Amino acid sequence: MGRREDASRWIGKALAIDPDDPIVLYNAVSVSVLLGKHSGAMPFLEQYARVTDRKTAAALLEHDREFESLKHLPRFRALI
Repeated sequence: MGRREDASRWIGKALAIDPDDPIVLYNAVSVSVLLGKHSGAMPFLEQYARVTDRKTAAALLEHDREFESLKHLPRFRALI
């Protein structure tokens, strides 16, 4: 919808409230990818994997098409 600044601001607020919430972290990865900040997505992704059941995280990450642009990164591959 073209509201990139709003998305970035809202995800920042959500992370400030609960930086270990899996849903917030997953959305932070999505927002980062959509904004073209692929390297910025990785810390959120790694934290998501730490606070989520490893099997569930791997399945979601491997099959979510939003993350196609990250799948070639060694740090991403290490999570799945």
